[in-house]
Amino acid sequence: MGCTLIHATQPPGFSATRFGENLYMSAGYPRTQLTCVPAVTGWYSEVQYYKFTSTPYTDSYSTGRVVGHFTQVVWKATSKLGCGMASAPYTFPGFPSAGQCKVVVCRYRQAGNVVGDTNYFQNVLPKA
Repeated sequence: MGCTLIHATQPPGFSATRFGENLYMSAGYPRTQLTCVPAVTGWYSEVQYYKFTSTPYTDSYSTGRVVGHFTQVVWKATSKLGCGMASAPYTFPGFPSAGQCKVVVCRYRQAGNVVGDTNYFQNVLPKA
């Protein structure tokens, strides 16, 4: 059994409204802990790459300096948040029993971290 992460195009209940979405997956043996904390901690850890400067948004998969999950987590204008988690057995070759795959999905409205958005300074605030 495998786990796959695919961003939703238009989740139920959001109609044509813009939304943001963060995805997280982990697999482990023995079974992983069923909590969303590692997902949110991982997304927030991107703060170390975020530039609180005149051109703050840089999200480059080629350099591994992704910040879009972080900016969505802290986006001030977001007023609605929904998160879900699912788990399933996951087979690791050479192990006597199944491990576990865990997927966490969080959806945000209003979406944040849109490239070219002029509202970064109002929505992604430095620590006080």
